[in-house]
Amino acid sequence: MSGPIKPSEIEDRKASTIPSEVFDSFNELIAERWDGHQSKFTQAEVLTLIVMKLQMTTYQSTIDKTAIFKRKWLDVEPLYRQAGWKVDYDKPGYNENYEATFTFKK
Repeated sequence: MSGPIKPSEIEDRKASTIPSEVFDSFNELIAERWDGHQSKFTQAEVLTLIVMKLQMTTYQSTIDKTAIFKRKWLDVEPLYRQAGWKVDYDKPGYNENYEATFTFKK
């Protein structure tokens, strides 16, 4: 029988609920866009790559962007910070119009 989750366990538990294809997509874009100082890409770019990778697997073939948002699979910033990255997520505020971006720095 399991008990309640401890605050100290939440990051590891959250990581275990996110499919490896999500991390593979972020990792691919981080490496691809690395300029020696940072890596920057849009939320739309990573979403497209995640959907493509998930649809290539037979058990995740029906996953779409809405399901990714619902499951909060893009909320990876704390996990990458725990791994040593400085992560900034910038999204438009009220009355702003630009694409949300992720920026990763050492």
